Amino acid sequence: MFTTASPLEWLQIIPSTHPSFSTEIQRVLGPGVAANMGGILPCSVVLSNLGTEPLVAIGIRFQLRINGRLVRRNFFYHSFEHPERPVLGAGESSVFTPSRWHNDYFERARTSKQSGGGTDGSNSMMRGLASAEKIHVSIDLSIVPAGRAAGPDE
Repeated sequence: MFTTASPLEWLQIIPSTHPSFSTEIQRVLGPGVAANMGGILPCSVVLSNLGTEPLVAIGIRFQLRINGRLVRRNFFYHSFEHPERPVLGAGESSVFTPSRWHNDYFERARTSKQSGGGTDGSNSMMRGLASAEKIHVSIDLSIVPAGRAAGPDE
């Protein structure tokens, strides 16, 4: 079971269970990278900034139930030193997973539009994440360049 929560109407979370997920992944990453997502795909989401301002920071939380155990993965991405290169520009989308390695890999692919390579190096971790009985993804915080923040920031 996959659930999402975004208290911010301008941030849309598209989980892997959504009918448009495959199309969105290919649009954001390109078909070459999307084809190499491997076992991390079921745990992934596409996050879209539907607002008019870029985000210089975002907090995203993954909670997974794996073999009856709750696993939490909290991520905080920011570009405070380089606000001209936002984490997520207005109208842009990016892919997030419960794996920092994969998030970094997909962000490089998204921003450079490269299509080569695979997601090797953490196959056992991917299998563990892919075996989650329940996945919940939420946005805890978003910050725009002027410094305004929104979100529950749990």
